Amino acid sequence: MTKVALVVVYNHRFDRNIGTVERIYRGRFSHVFHLMPFYDGDRANVIPVYESSHYFQGYVAQAFPHLRGGGFTHYFVVADDLVLNPAIDERNFLEVMGLPDGHDYLPQVHAGGRNQHFWMHSLNACRWDVRVPGVEAAAELPPRAEALERLARHGIVPRPYDFERLWRTPTSWLDWARRAGRDPAFCVRYAMARLRSRKFESNYPVISGYSDVFVVTARSMPAFCRYCGVFAATRLFVENAIPTALALASEALRYENAIKLRGKALWTANDMRELDVHGRSLSALMAGFPPDRLFIHPVKLSGWLMDLEPGSMLTLDGPRMLRHRGIRHDVSDMRCEDGALRLRATSADPYFSLPWVPLEPCRDAWVRIDITVPEPTRVQLFWQAAGDEQFREERSASWQASAGRQTLARNLGLVTSGHLRVDPGTTPGDYVIHGIEFHQ
Repeated sequence: MTKVALVVVYNHRFDRNIGTVERIYRGRFSHVFHLMPFYDGDRANVIPVYESSHYFQGYVAQAFPHLRGGGFTHYFVVADDLVLNPAIDERNFLEVMGLPDGHDYLPQVHAGGRNQHFWMHSLNACRWDVRVPGVEAAAELPPRAEALERLARHGIVPRPYDFERLWRTPTSWLDWARRAGRDPAFCVRYAMARLRSRKFESNYPVISGYSDVFVVTARSMPAFCRYCGVFAATRLFVENAIPTALALASEALRYENAIKLRGKALWTANDMRELDVHGRSLSALMAGFPPDRLFIHPVKLSGWLMDLEPGSMLTLDGPRMLRHRGIRHDVSDMRCEDGALRLRATSADPYFSLPWVPLEPCRDAWVRIDITVPEPTRVQLFWQAAGDEQFREERSASWQASAGRQTLARNLGLVTSGHLRVDPGTTPGDYVIHGIEFHQ
């Protein structure tokens, strides 16, 4: 049985985003913790941290004493401006991600070597040394040879850096002329490196990688946090520190190329335009979230309409229900036509799960189902309770439907989880769900 802590990291102090983040993950994660720089408020699940955001691995190290007594099996760490796929929750994240139990997760890692483009933090990583004035931490890290062995078990073989990886190299004659005027010694260093085919060996095996989302098991967490604390104290940049610390601490590590879902990082202005289709509406983003994506990042919450509030309405159309990767039992030939979901029931007990619905647990929830059934039958809607992943009869609503198209509506009362299942009928045949609306 897994017990997950969702740990949200804030680079800057944005107290106003705490409520937004909690509404995004409401009903999906029971244990949400916020790591907020210099927080002085009274929320019990906000942990104040004191470190530069360039070294936010120190946030996690400082927070671990507050988290370690919670009996968690996994720590799912995300940036506050990273939005996870709404199909993921504390009960199904291993299955939906395709992450084997007992494995830690990082999106990807890089280990220097040839054909790596210039990165402004590579030189610091190459020169980094644990022996800095005022910090006695050398004994806290594995020796170099042991560190290389630990990285190798994850398929990581750090290689020397090329000159171009460490120093930005001009790309035209004009750039070279300008650089020579500013820094004649650079041209000499470049020429000598090329003539000698020189490679630059790092002082310690340091790797790099995307660090705005990662999963750490309880087995790896103590060593991971200790290494994170060392790297923060000795000023190793976070996108070097977190991948290196987790690779050193982990016994089994998976990357996104070995799981079911890929993340989507929006690096350029053109990338950011991919979000325009959602009209800056969080409910539209959640309803239209790409089913093959683990996350989207960044989503700057202050610029989005927070319409996951009580009183809002969410409509699930055919394409959204079809894209959802969830439970399907005795249904076949699922497809979309004219915005509706068509399916064939192959038994008297067909059912399928719906995409997560952001319902406020302290307000009555209303549902309206627009459905076509082949003959008189019973339609049923189930929902889970917080902490119980089973769909039970006492948490359901049912309707007697006549043959043909009709709208079925009901006040569901208080629904404490956004995970729902539809049983479209009790007879085999062809069904059409034109849409399902929820509002509070």
